[in-house]
Amino acid sequence: MRRLAALAACLPLALSVLPVATAAAAEADSSGRPQSNYTADPLPTVQINGVVWDQLIVGDIVYVAGSFTQARPHGAPAGSQETPRANLLAYRLSTGELIADFAPTLNGQARALAVSEDKRTLYVGGDFNKVNDEWHSAMAAFDISNGTGTLISTFRPQFQTTVRAIAVRGNTVYAGGAFKHVNGVQRLKAAAVSASTGETLSWAPKADGSNAQVWSLQISPDGSKVAIGGSFTSLNGSSNPGYGLALVSASDGTVLSTPVNSEVRNGGVYGAITDLKTDGTSLYGTGYSFSVRNANLEGTFKADWNGNMTWVQPCHGDSYAVYPTSDQVYVASHAHSCETIGGFADSYYKDENGRTRQRQYRLTSYTATGEVTVSRKGTDGYKDWSGRTAPSIIDWFPDLSAGTYTGLGQGAWDVTGNDQYIVAGGEFLAVDGKPQQGLVRFPKRGATKSHAPEGKAADLATSISSPADGTVDVAFTPTWDRDDSTLTYSLYRDGRSAPVSTTTVSDRFWSRESRKTLRDNLAPAGEHTYRLVVSDAGGNTLASEPMNIKVAKGSDLDDLDTGAAELGAKHLWTFDESTGTTFKDVLGGANMTGQSGVKPGQEGSRSGSKALGISDRAGAVSSASDGPVNTFSIETWVRTTSTKGGAIVGYEANGDRDRMLYMTPNGAIRFGVYPGQVKVVESRSGLNDGQWHHVVATLGTGGQHLYVDGKLAASDKSVTTAQNFSGSWRLGLNTLSGWPGVEAAPGTLEATVDSTAIYHTQLTDAQVSQRAGQKDNAAPHPVIRPQVDGMTVTADGAGSADPDGTIESYEWDFGDGTTATGATATHTYTEARDYTLTLTVTDNTGTRKSTSQTITISDVPQGQGILARADFAKAQEKGWPDAKVAGAWKISSPSRFSTADGVGAIALNKAAWTSTAMLPKVSSSSTELASSFTLAEVPTGGGVYASFFPRSTASGSYATKIHVKSTGEVLVLLTSQVGGTEKILAQTTLPTRWAMGTKINVKTSAVGTGTTSLSATVWLDGEQEPNTPTLTATDSTEQIQAAGSVLMSTYLSGSATSLNNKILVSDFQARSIGQ
Repeated sequence: MRRLAALAACLPLALSVLPVATAAAAEADSSGRPQSNYTADPLPTVQINGVVWDQLIVGDIVYVAGSFTQARPHGAPAGSQETPRANLLAYRLSTGELIADFAPTLNGQARALAVSEDKRTLYVGGDFNKVNDEWHSAMAAFDISNGTGTLISTFRPQFQTTVRAIAVRGNTVYAGGAFKHVNGVQRLKAAAVSASTGETLSWAPKADGSNAQVWSLQISPDGSKVAIGGSFTSLNGSSNPGYGLALVSASDGTVLSTPVNSEVRNGGVYGAITDLKTDGTSLYGTGYSFSVRNANLEGTFKADWNGNMTWVQPCHGDSYAVYPTSDQVYVASHAHSCETIGGFADSYYKDENGRTRQRQYRLTSYTATGEVTVSRKGTDGYKDWSGRTAPSIIDWFPDLSAGTYTGLGQGAWDVTGNDQYIVAGGEFLAVDGKPQQGLVRFPKRGATKSHAPEGKAADLATSISSPADGTVDVAFTPTWDRDDSTLTYSLYRDGRSAPVSTTTVSDRFWSRESRKTLRDNLAPAGEHTYRLVVSDAGGNTLASEPMNIKVAKGSDLDDLDTGAAELGAKHLWTFDESTGTTFKDVLGGANMTGQSGVKPGQEGSRSGSKALGISDRAGAVSSASDGPVNTFSIETWVRTTSTKGGAIVGYEANGDRDRMLYMTPNGAIRFGVYPGQVKVVESRSGLNDGQWHHVVATLGTGGQHLYVDGKLAASDKSVTTAQNFSGSWRLGLNTLSGWPGVEAAPGTLEATVDSTAIYHTQLTDAQVSQRAGQKDNAAPHPVIRPQVDGMTVTADGAGSADPDGTIESYEWDFGDGTTATGATATHTYTEARDYTLTLTVTDNTGTRKSTSQTITISDVPQGQGILARADFAKAQEKGWPDAKVAGAWKISSPSRFSTADGVGAIALNKAAWTSTAMLPKVSSSSTELASSFTLAEVPTGGGVYASFFPRSTASGSYATKIHVKSTGEVLVLLTSQVGGTEKILAQTTLPTRWAMGTKINVKTSAVGTGTTSLSATVWLDGEQEPNTPTLTATDSTEQIQAAGSVLMSTYLSGSATSLNNKILVSDFQARSIGQ
């Protein structure tokens, strides 16, 4: 809710040509929620230096009306690369580039745009009275048929004051605004003029009341009606309809029935209907209010062209413009609560100055259909719309900052689009956290990548643990995405290309799960590196920082069960328990509970394994449901001599039985599903021979398949679905009633069952064949012996072996997209960092096994004790790139840090403020730190401080502090600090003063513990490095006598008058030195 009366003087009317379409249901993603047709990822777009009130798309051109004097390219800072534009411009929709040939000069702001039906004439309304130095009072027309836009000098209607709204039909130009006369003829806020001559026509609705203005006009698709919106309180003397909104005749201005105005009441000095649009079928409107008694809607409404309300979207936060498509509605506003329709509630944050701010979402999207019932929850003193129909919120939340031009602190004032783009205009200064003023484009989904998952690696708050042998858990806080409803979380071990565990989360920023956990059940013994990767439907990713853990004892799964996990099994019951009735699902956590009579601890299908004995009414049931799964594979090992038959594995809930794997009395195995009728495929008979048999049943788009002992036994490719219900997987059933061939059979087969797996994929013929062969084959054992020399690694896998065969092939993955084959391989990297080297070996039976090892590649010279070297070669807008050797920086105010042109910058944009950059991975008790820096401008006030810490521990630190004064004088200090107390150990003033463009070089060291020897050598560029240190000292402060990290800090004096300075660091290196 905006409590500023000044809003009435600043809000725009936005009118544009819209496509004719009928409402359709928005496409949903895997979460079941509707998916935005456009991404929230901004495209490069021309910028302006003021505010945009209205936009109009004609073909590949976007016409822009507002209050501005200059345009500049995307990426150009304010005041640079400017091209004059006086309140009106055009840019290319497909590229975002300014059109040079369209440059009219208006001597006042432009507020409204419209185009003729033949798309040849552009109409502009506003507060101007001259265009290109010709008299045009508040309205002008341009011939845009030639692509450049020529002012039509003969079209000169004289509006007494502001025109806010324009709509065109045939030879009639409808206008609304604050005027009282047109061409000397009385017209109260609404009028029509001839498109060819500008003469006043007879159409003359009268908008009246305190603060009465017409803000918006929209013509009905058949041309018979005009919808009028604004801040008036009566129209033609009627206040219902006529309080801020009414339908009138397009021919004579007569007020028509408008039932929606009985509910939506915005007018007078407290509110207005700010925009009206049509999708070719319905009417949409937006409003603002700062008195619920006098103006009751801050959101959006939809009505038919008979004036009946279809739905209302009553989000709190003034709405300024709406753009409806056939199935979705896009709104410019400052929405801060949509709780009444199941959305976000009011929330607050602290800005960088510590002030409390309300979170506002300045572009939002909703379904065109109404499928939500408004709740009373979250009404909070606003109009109670509970019980009304409302649209659903779509996950589309572009990040627009508040602007300053109007003084109202808004972002987008207008939104429109076509089938390829959404375009927004307003006074915002940044989009997606990057400078972008006034204009922005968003592409259709699929045209480019969508917006990446929100946040940074640290926001995932990952933690890693090993709760059991062979098990690693990674807990994390789920994030959200500005234009995707569902995100996939994948856990990778040691750089492998396939994740060890995945899950999907469909969170929204206002209803996020607090913590989730992914588990690796197959972690080998040893040290491992894990990384969590979050991905959206567009392929964008957010990766965690690497997490290292040592697993004391590896997974106790044998090769067969490990193979199931590696193929992506969702559940795996090994039945290795010797006693009890609980049988662990080692992959999915859906443990089975056995009925009385089950017999654990039976002899298994391979040496050393155990199995479970089942019999009539003595089966087991899992503890969780997989939902109505239609793509799956069931894998099991079974041995029986029964001549009665019965169920082996099935899916059951509340009497529904489906996805059945069972044996007939003659020993044939059948696989059945029920997609409306029973569909069964059957193997040969005689499998009740007392031998172990490997059985796999699969269903999916490839059809219905049954395999026995690695070979396809039967299939029906026409069957691709099963019965639609959510059940639980079971061993055996209480009954097989209804399934053919076992009418007299018991519910559960009397048998012994070993490792049973459920996959949510269809295993292929080759995979099934390999799985059947793994029972008696021992997997090969890969061994990596890498030798690293600078940027090159020589990988040796010759030590790999196969206990019951031979190694047939070696496959190397170097972790940078490069692969190789052979027992040994050599590779030279192009970037210095950690890589995961992976070797996969294949034995003579086709069984594959992989192992991985992390290697460190460094371009830092060896043998020089380098601990860290800053890498400023990569441009970065926030923070600093990882340092060589030492890795990530820990930075106190990342927004103040950046890199460009090989220099690391620290913005000094806040007085009395300290910024720090630490390399926490460094740990040394004898360190030399060397750096060079300069300042972007001469200091003001008390000057600038740059401090370099060769040792920083949790308890204290040593530093060389360099104070550059406004006079250019340079003071150098050696200091110690414990707690909040700083002690000066030595100080001096350099003999030469600093001047703009001159680098200051510093070498500082802290050597030894017990008593630490300190030195600082400081000199200016152009001078010889001194042979002796500038300052030396020794110190024995107990709290600092330990190894520490290195860091740099900056401080801007509290009396500084300029907040535009920067410290520019060109080098930063730490090395270990002898004691």
